[in-house]
Amino acid sequence: MTIYLKIDSVGDSISTFNLYSDVDGFLVSFYTDMPKEELIAGTNCEAPINTSIVEIRANDTCSNSIYVTLTTTTTTTEAPS
Repeated sequence: MTIYLKIDSVGDSISTFNLYSDVDGFLVSFYTDMPKEELIAGTNCEAPINTSIVEIRANDTCSNSIYVTLTTTTTTTEAPS
């Protein structure tokens, strides 16, 4: 499933992140070494089906994580009459 992730800011000492899903209890990353510039700009990525929470985990000296709860959007298309 395609998800969109964007964060507002990142500390200077952090350069890349791994992304984890709640589907497997945040055990195996589904995206590795995502540059902080991509997350700040906003990016689409493929997450495991049924992911509802994504852990964005820093790879550098700082090992902090951010947990993001995904929201869904619905679009409706009407046939012309």
